Amino acid sequence: MKGFGSIVASPILCLCLLGGIALQQRTRLKPDDAVVQNYHARAKAAVNAMPWRVEALGSTWTAVEHKPETAAVRLLRPNEILSRRYVQNTTSTRPMVAELLIVQCRDSRDMTGHYPPICYRNIGYELVSREQHAPIMVGHEPVPFTEYQFEKYTHGRAEKLYGYNFFVVPGRGTVDDIKGVHEAAEDYERRFFGAAQFQVLMQDALAPGQAQVREEVFASLLRSHAELIATLKTDGMTP
Repeated sequence: MKGFGSIVASPILCLCLLGGIALQQRTRLKPDDAVVQNYHARAKAAVNAMPWRVEALGSTWTAVEHKPETAAVRLLRPNEILSRRYVQNTTSTRPMVAELLIVQCRDSRDMTGHYPPICYRNIGYELVSREQHAPIMVGHEPVPFTEYQFEKYTHGRAEKLYGYNFFVVPGRGTVDDIKGVHEAAEDYERRFFGAAQFQVLMQDALAPGQAQVREEVFASLLRSHAELIATLKTDGMTP
């Protein structure tokens, strides 16, 4: 015959286990927790502090607002989105132009379906090449990035688009591929800190042979507000 202790041991262990699970659930981060809300407030302010005038290639580039696609905004549900077109101040009849898009989402799962190979294919571009680059230094932050080349034909003429892209995952840092965002989305706590995506787009005004020029424009835009990346990667929890 089993003793009283052995009879009640299993139910007590079960109750302890259930109590531990309930306690763990209560200590998990939630979207409305102060540390999460504070992070998103800092991120929003930092994105909006991006300067309107930038120095690149020995000249000043001035930005104008460029309205983002409505469908993309609905898909991303951003905490903040910045979309600008930077134009080189020059007497040339064809000034160089660089489009900057910064999207910062509250939930990293909202970002996982939005990155260049998907977005630009949806508006008629074909991916021609993709190349992952060694990091460039932005302040004290090494920033790896991926360069994409897209192409589409309009009235028989090839229209080329060059895109430079990377993500910032809070608590982890910068990543050059969507895989890093997927990993953050799988973490039930990290996902509420979201993720940020940077895109710089340049078209035919910067010819195919001018890769170094394009990269310099990309780097200059980032370095004009170097503290932005440091702010976005710091979630307030990771030492």
